Amino acid sequence: MAELNKVVIVGGGVGGLTVALGLQRAGVEVEVHEKYPHLAGRATGFTLWSYAIRHLQDLGLEDPTRIGSPIELTEIHNGRG
Repeated sequence: MAELNKVVIVGGGVGGLTVALGLQRAGVEVEVHEKYPHLAGRATGFTLWSYAIRHLQDLGLEDPTRIGSPIELTEIHNGRG
């Protein structure tokens, strides 16, 4: 099987960055390209459940609270309220 020396990832979302983290941890050089660089400093968010955070920590994410915060309240509504 061929050895991976460098991987180019197109898409800097959760999936692309997680793959990049895992490959870097395995010693592969990674280059990530994102179509929308103007979104880098924007206040956006998404939800990660505890098991996903645990796996990201296994990949080397040190302190998730440094880049995010726990959800204190969640509400789910249907089309009728």
